[in-house]
Amino acid sequence: MLLYLLAFFVSLLAILSGPHPKRPLERPLGVRLADQFGRVVHEEALFRGVGFLLPFSLWGGSIHWIWWALPQALVFALAHFLPVYTALAPPLRFTRAFLGGFLFPFVGAMVMAYASLLTGSLLPPILLHYLTNLLVELGFQTAGWRAAFELEVG
Repeated sequence: MLLYLLAFFVSLLAILSGPHPKRPLERPLGVRLADQFGRVVHEEALFRGVGFLLPFSLWGGSIHWIWWALPQALVFALAHFLPVYTALAPPLRFTRAFLGGFLFPFVGAMVMAYASLLTGSLLPPILLHYLTNLLVELGFQTAGWRAAFELEVG
């Protein structure tokens, strides 16, 4: 858990440091938090449910859980890296995007996969993922702006 928290703060600093486009907060905080919850449930169902728990329960057996968790963690991290990379401006664009948009999501995906394995449930990763996104949204709320990520999904 300490690694998760450390990766979170490194990620936050990497993304928020340096020049990048900023957008005003167009939607109320409650709407953004509800939207985040929907995203989190879908991401956890897809990555930790279909991408990890299902194959592990069907074929896991003698293969260590880490080998089943790695593919979903890599895809999850890549899915978070690309929007962050497109939003950041030079200098150190790739480095900041890697730290903020790949490393933390990768560590988080591994932690959440392990939590789902320990409990046999998606509830712990959903809660951890939502609390992480909640902290980010509260940070944006406090700052009065949000990062202009990417593909403008939200």
